[in-house]
Amino acid sequence: MLVERAAGTFETNEEYSYLIRERAEIFNSLSPEEQERIRENFRRYQEMKRERRELLRERYNRLTPEQRRELHERIDRQRGGRRGR
Repeated sequence: MLVERAAGTFETNEEYSYLIRERAEIFNSLSPEEQERIRENFRRYQEMKRERRELLRERYNRLTPEQRRELHERIDRQRGGRRGR
């Protein structure tokens, strides 16, 4: 059965569950400071109006792989080399 989620399309629920577990492990391996930063960013994102969230998502999805790489590098530099992903 094809499963559709906000994160993408998956062939099975097991595939989706695996992705969730994998991301949880990555998150749990981060420092408490990075976890808190991610929680705060997520809270701010949730507080945005739906239209603003959709606009940001569409804008990010229109970026080429090269533009995404440059964006992530710029964010990393602003954080002083810390990577929360």
